[in-house]
Amino acid sequence: WLKFLLPVMALQPIEGFSENEAIIESTFRRLLAAIESERESLRSTAQDLEVVKLSTGDELEQMKSRTEEWCYAQRQTIDSQWRQVQEVTDRMRVTEDGQNDEITVSVSGEIFTFSKKCVMKVEGSLFNMMFSPQHIGNLPKDHAGRYVLDWNPKCFKLIIDHLQYLERQPSAPLPKIPKEEKMNFDILVDTLQIKMFMPINRVNPKHVTSLAVRNNRITVVHRGWQTITAEHPASLARDSYFEILIEENPDPKGGLCLGVIGHIPEGTDVHKINFSDAVMYNSGNHLVGGAIGKEDVGKGMIFPAGSRVGVQYNVRKRALTFYLNKQSFGTCYIKREAWEDLQLVYPCLAMYLPDQRVLVSFGTREEVWAASG
Repeated sequence: WLKFLLPVMALQPIEGFSENEAIIESTFRRLLAAIESERESLRSTAQDLEVVKLSTGDELEQMKSRTEEWCYAQRQTIDSQWRQVQEVTDRMRVTEDGQNDEITVSVSGEIFTFSKKCVMKVEGSLFNMMFSPQHIGNLPKDHAGRYVLDWNPKCFKLIIDHLQYLERQPSAPLPKIPKEEKMNFDILVDTLQIKMFMPINRVNPKHVTSLAVRNNRITVVHRGWQTITAEHPASLARDSYFEILIEENPDPKGGLCLGVIGHIPEGTDVHKINFSDAVMYNSGNHLVGGAIGKEDVGKGMIFPAGSRVGVQYNVRKRALTFYLNKQSFGTCYIKREAWEDLQLVYPCLAMYLPDQRVLVSFGTREEVWAASG
């Protein structure tokens, strides 16, 4: 309303206006002029912003379009390179093409014939890769055109027989390896990286003790020695390690015993800890077993709750190194007279006191320690 009133006031002077009122009127006019100027400035700024917005929007749209074109081109390049990788991968493994084709090999003079489908069951292994289109041409042949492999034929037969059996029984368990061939077999499957013959070990689920076993956690239910082993013997192709985390232990001065043994105890044998084909450490005491050779293992070691006790088996030296909380407390060599009895080396644990509880881990020492932090 001031906008319309002031021009009228300017044309018709009002009687009685004092000098102060005139000053106020002048100041008020200047204020209105400043406000109007500021409005004009804001309108100009808004127009400038709109121009910038339109310009920026066009620029962003162009950038978006260029980015999408670049991404599409990169995607095409990646897809092309991935197809090349897939082609190389397919050439380096046996695929479904010609899966029923037969392969005949001479393994140290013994002849074996099997289908490509058989080799496909061990995808990712060196064995599979050897018979892939990329590498099969590099295999030597004999005068009859058979591929020549310088491997242990008894161990190779165990592998092929099982792979062929899997075609009829997909859930077939792993074959039992004769103890006299255990080391040769382990070395062959480790070299060929056939993972199905290199299972991750665990506490034997088919034990005959009163121990409560669940997911490698063992709890003592009744008082008295109960001896239990791993499901599989340790690999003889490389060093192995197992460790117990002691979660509960009513008496840390005794009642726990761990080491290795050459067989799986059965019947009343599960109630003892002193075996002729074993080396075990009895907590609070010392080593027990008939396979003890030269040793420097500490005596009287106690294992309180929260402790980690481990055993590493060195294949080449046929020696056990014992650890408490990642610190070695000695090594024991298996005496030469016991080597034949320990062609199979089972991780072994005995527990005595009710409410003792441990968690068992298997692997290499580095793997187990990394997992435990």
